[in-house]
Amino acid sequence: MTPETEKEIKETEVVATPEVSDDDDFADAKIEAPQAEEPAPEPEPEPEPEPEPEPEPEPEPDHYDYDDPRLADIEAARAKWIKGFKKRSRVKMAVSIVVLLIILSAWIVPTLLIKNQGLLPIYIGLGGAVAGAIGLFIYNAVNRKKDQKDIHEYFVAYYGAVNDYTLGSYGIPSAEGGVDDKVANEEFHAGKIFNNAASIGSRDNIVFQYQGMDCALADAAAQKDGGKALQTIFVGKFLRTHNTVEVSEPITIYLKGNDRALKPDSLEEMHVLEETKAMAIYGSPADKKILTKKVKDAIRAIKTDSLLCDATIVISSGRTFFYLGYEDDIMVLPSQKPFNPKFVQRYKEQLKVVLGAALTLNQND
Repeated sequence: MTPETEKEIKETEVVATPEVSDDDDFADAKIEAPQAEEPAPEPEPEPEPEPEPEPEPEPEPDHYDYDDPRLADIEAARAKWIKGFKKRSRVKMAVSIVVLLIILSAWIVPTLLIKNQGLLPIYIGLGGAVAGAIGLFIYNAVNRKKDQKDIHEYFVAYYGAVNDYTLGSYGIPSAEGGVDDKVANEEFHAGKIFNNAASIGSRDNIVFQYQGMDCALADAAAQKDGGKALQTIFVGKFLRTHNTVEVSEPITIYLKGNDRALKPDSLEEMHVLEETKAMAIYGSPADKKILTKKVKDAIRAIKTDSLLCDATIVISSGRTFFYLGYEDDIMVLPSQKPFNPKFVQRYKEQLKVVLGAALTLNQND
């Protein structure tokens, strides 16, 4: 047999497949050799679902129903102020047009009527222009004072109604102070949570008692030097209350909030005692004992939301400071649009919870 013939015989031999008994323990012993298969056609990609259209925002109503006369008083004060403001704006525009026409007439008419009199027409025109400008300046000054007076009356009415609506519902008969009373810079910095506050503003600083606890409350805002311009680092309600605890150094509690929250910069320098998704506590371990279960539960009851952006609570010996960061819905007085009562209603509920937390520290046992 030639080598070529032997090679052809080997190429045509069928290789026998070994038999496998049914009781073979190896699973892969019964697997047959895979057969070559034609590749399956790739499935066509499914079309991406079209995004659902975003619902259009509901138009704001042109009026609201007020379930309390004090809320209705706020809208009445807003409507009175804006009506007077618009009226004076229209009058101011008319007066400005009339004065401009007088100035032009004082310049053009003498030039056309007075001939061969040298500079006399120019002098008459300049005199008319100066007289018109002085008259417009005096009118604007008087108008500006009237605007400021009306705005101040609106502020007084707004804060008086809000304070009466909130504190009155807690059984607090009255509060001392008002819209023109301010918080001293030293008082605002007593919590030691803002390192770089360059400008501090406040209004409506009032004092009152809640279940025998001395309290003070104000609207406040703070800014820092951002280089090219001032940057806001706090806007909200600044509450101060009395407490009966003793600590070696202040305990600071930060209640985390939404994306618009302005976290105090000094917290990064403080010692963290514990931290959760919703809250962080800073201070000395030796003082942690003041945070009893009752106190913690009362503080956890303060819920941040779309209105209350965040809250920083500083507990020092004898005093507790609440820096409550609020949205513009409660910090900016309504002007062009009707007063929406829901934000003040939510604020009333939240403030009561905050005062309840302060009371646990004033009665801590």
